[in-house]
Amino acid sequence: MDNPINIHIQDNEMPSNFEELEVRRALNKKHLPNPDVNAEWEQFMHTLQQENPTIWQRHSHQLKLFTTFFAGVAATLAILLFIPWLRQPNKMEVFTANQNEQEIIVSSDDGDMTVVKNHQPMAFNKPSHSPLQMIRKTRMMEVSTPRGTDYQLTLPDGTHVWLNADSKISFPERFTENDRKVKIEGEAYFDVTKDAKHPFIVSTDYFTTTVHGTSFNVNAYSAKTAGVALVTGSVSVKSKDGKEQKMTPGQMACIGTQGNIEVKNVDVYPLTQWKDGFFYFDNERLIDIMMELGRWYNVSVVFEHEEDMNQRLHFVAEHKEKLSDIIKRINDLNIVKIALEKDHVSIQ
Repeated sequence: MDNPINIHIQDNEMPSNFEELEVRRALNKKHLPNPDVNAEWEQFMHTLQQENPTIWQRHSHQLKLFTTFFAGVAATLAILLFIPWLRQPNKMEVFTANQNEQEIIVSSDDGDMTVVKNHQPMAFNKPSHSPLQMIRKTRMMEVSTPRGTDYQLTLPDGTHVWLNADSKISFPERFTENDRKVKIEGEAYFDVTKDAKHPFIVSTDYFTTTVHGTSFNVNAYSAKTAGVALVTGSVSVKSKDGKEQKMTPGQMACIGTQGNIEVKNVDVYPLTQWKDGFFYFDNERLIDIMMELGRWYNVSVVFEHEEDMNQRLHFVAEHKEKLSDIIKRINDLNIVKIALEKDHVSIQ
């Protein structure tokens, strides 16, 4: 028969001429009336059991096993089909490139502004205490760094400061009060000149740190990363809501978004290597690593899968390396795949 639909009818079930005509019409239309599948299956199983009870009893257990196996296979296939759906891209930009001038700027509140050439360190010498100096209004100075550049400067009291990329420090031209106050946005490392009579105070948008003579690192890029790491000496940290904690060397104070201060023992070495020209990440989350790279190289960073943000890496690189080389080295770890296109980095 040329038609692909085959029907087997027993001799004692031959249709009448009218019924045969209906069947032929259905075949010509290439379809038959839709059967009740469930009813037909029940009828088939009932007939099989009645006509072959011995075979039915012998194979019924095998049939149940087959049904269970088939259900397990179906469930496994459903899971395998569901997993790719879980990895569907849900792009999240965690850092954005900017088009600001890539220069180190020194400015004052009276309008003076200087662009630092050749990144030469600058010393703000302690002004004389002549009568003219004493009556003249003290200017507020500001030094700002662009992304991709850090800078060293010496404050009027001799305190040495390393200012990280995309950061800003404000301080008076001379310290005339009972204390020495500076303000930080971003990140800075301080080696403070000792002066027991004049505490050194660093304020940020998230906390205030008071010292007398010590070395410490201040991170105030954002509320999520705000904290102080103490290398030598002693400091006290006060949150915006007045909570205060004293620290000893080898400790880090993390200021939470709610103003809570958590002090913990840490290895301060990785936290201060940026001032010596290194990226040093010790079991750090990938999102923190990529944001640091984005800040230094001024590129936008996009994660396509949120779960990749919490991957942890141990990774060291130099600031002078090309971003493309650093990304290749991370890709060689076979943990994630990172793509670089101009000023855009995508973690896929």
